[in-house]
Amino acid sequence: MVDYTAGPVAAALDASVDTLLNLVPLSPQDAAALASAVRPGGRIVSIAPPIEPPVGAGVEAMHVVAANKMWRIWPRS
Repeated sequence: MVDYTAGPVAAALDASVDTLLNLVPLSPQDAAALASAVRPGGRIVSIAPPIEPPVGAGVEAMHVVAANKMWRIWPRS
């Protein structure tokens, strides 16, 4: 885990990562720097704006959106 308020997150990494789990909105520059830190075969998962992996990096990206509206998940009788 890295504290994103302490400075650029990508600078805090000393090696590539298997998975990037993003929970906060990032600038396009920060998102690109983090995406390039994911190893080939790795995954990017974001609940904030989507993060696209570098072209040809062999990284899968996923944008997860959830709606917490009970009427959508609980059938009405």
